[in-house]
Amino acid sequence: MTKAQKKIASGWVLIIFLLVNWAIFDEWILEHWEIIQWPLFTAVFIALMFSNAKKGAGEGRQEINRIVKENPWIKIYLAIYGIALAIGVNYIIFNNINISKQVGTFELLCTILLLILPIFIIKQKEAYIEAGKEI
Repeated sequence: MTKAQKKIASGWVLIIFLLVNWAIFDEWILEHWEIIQWPLFTAVFIALMFSNAKKGAGEGRQEINRIVKENPWIKIYLAIYGIALAIGVNYIIFNNINISKQVGTFELLCTILLLILPIFIIKQKEAYIEAGKEI
């Protein structure tokens, strides 16, 4: 494993650690959001300043289009995910379920993450393989 691959792997370990903590402390985060929001905003701003994002919005879209063309199963995944999401939303609407007390921010984040997860996985796999070539 090269140094670049270790950096990618450690980044994903950190992200998984943060998601697990968010899932565990979801209610506490919502209760203390007024205190947390400004330090969190500052930390995200500093992280974005030091990130090495080189692509503009148009290049990012072209990259997503390339990934979808090379992996046609993503379209099938999105269709199945959209149908499942529509069924869930219809169930909630027609049964008058109040989800504001039952669903937290982590569950809402998961619905968004599951939508774009295949593209992230493929991009990270490509980055990991490319980092292995740089010796």
